[in-house]
Amino acid sequence: DDAKACTISGYPSVALNRSGSVLVTATPTAGTVAQAVRLAPGAQAQSQLTDYSTCNAPLSDTIEVTAPNGANGGNLSRPFVLRGCKVEVDPVKLGS
Repeated sequence: DDAKACTISGYPSVALNRSGSVLVTATPTAGTVAQAVRLAPGAQAQSQLTDYSTCNAPLSDTIEVTAPNGANGGNLSRPFVLRGCKVEVDPVKLGS
């Protein structure tokens, strides 16, 4: 078994896309501070995304998320519908 613990820190990159074009990218939540999170093999990290869907922007059709610093190639793209207004992201923390 080659599984090893790792440490991750920072904010994931998050983009709401529509038809392959970026509508909006998330900015770090004001007043938050990233701290190192040690992950045991098989453990997960998570981050909170907050949207401010009060504008009249188009709706996204996908969300693209990349782990801080591209950790372990951690990126994903999934169908996701959200209005492309202001979006903020918290730093990663230990998943539950």
